[in-house]
Order: sequence, then C-alpha cells, then structure tokens
Amino acid sequence: MHSTHASINCYCRPMMMDEPIVRQIVGDLRSELADAKADRLEADRRVRALTKLIEGYVDLFPSVAKPTDAPAIVGGGDIEIDEDKDRPRGQEAVRQVMEGSPGKWWTVGAMVWELDHRGWLPDSGTPANAVRTAMDRVVVSEAAVKKDRGKSGAVVYSYRPFEHGSNGSQPVPNDVATAEEAEEVAT
Repeated sequence: MHSTHASINCYCRPMMMDEPIVRQIVGDLRSELADAKADRLEADRRVRALTKLIEGYVDLFPSVAKPTDAPAIVGGGDIEIDEDKDRPRGQEAVRQVMEGSPGKWWTVGAMVWELDHRGWLPDSGTPANAVRTAMDRVVVSEAAVKKDRGKSGAVVYSYRPFEHGSNGSQPVPNDVATAEEAEEVAT
C-alpha cells in the first residue's frame, strides 16, 4: 500500500509553478493513482480468495462457523456475497451518471473515471469495454440519450432531455453544448 499524504502536501501550491513542473507533478500523481488502483484490485482479490477458503472449511466443518461470518459462509449453500448490492451496475450506473448531468457529453474515458470515482466501476479486466457496451445499450433503451462524434472522431454520449415550455420543446441548458466540446473537456 502507498501513502499519498506526503505527495499531496507537495502539490498544494500550484500558483508558484510553471507548466513543466505541473506536467511532472500530474505524471507522478497519475502513476501514484495507478499504483493505488492496483493495490485496491489486489486487496479485492485477496478478500474474495479468503472468503472462498473460509466457505470451504465451513462446508467441511460446519461447527466452526461463527455468527459474524458472512451470510454465505454461515448459511452454506449457494448464496453469493455481494458487498456492493446497493450500487448501480452497467447500464443503470451509466444512466444515473448521465441523468445527473443533463446535456453534458461523455467520452468513454470520462465515464470510466466518473464510475470509478463513485465506486461503480465494473469488475472487469477491461472496464472501458464494459462501460462502452453499457453506454451503447443506454442509447438504444433511452430516447433522450444521444451518441455523436467529436472533431477527432471520438465517440461521445449525452443525456439530452427536453423541457416543455410555452415556446414548445427546449433543450435543458448544457454545460457542454456540442460533441466537439466534450473532447476538450475530457482531455
């Protein structure tokens, strides 16, 4: 595990820095973020492995089960432990993020970051592919979700509901009005 407190304190005075220094700092922080994500993934794998080991021993020796064990261990059987049962997944997670920012254009990378930030990132070896699939499914299932391409050809998605006013249908004000602007925001 890594401690970020020292590194975060080093980056608290951005007004006194120039671009090359900031590039180095951002690079260091990205590297630290990758390490932290790897640590988290390793911890998750360890939790799953230990849970399976305990389940196996409890199946062989039910008398060793404790009330504080996870329900699947105490009860035996085929009950799966789902520590994240209340979090939205896949298409529902993407829909909730988009509906929370009407009019904003999302790249797959930006959506991956947002889902990860909320703790909703799919448990997948390639989360970007899983998120892309979920975003495409939301486009098919939700008429208000649009898919477009920016200037560079990057695919972007947006929840674009309409309000009904006295002048007819008006789009909800956008924080990013066009697909091209989404690319600029995502970088």
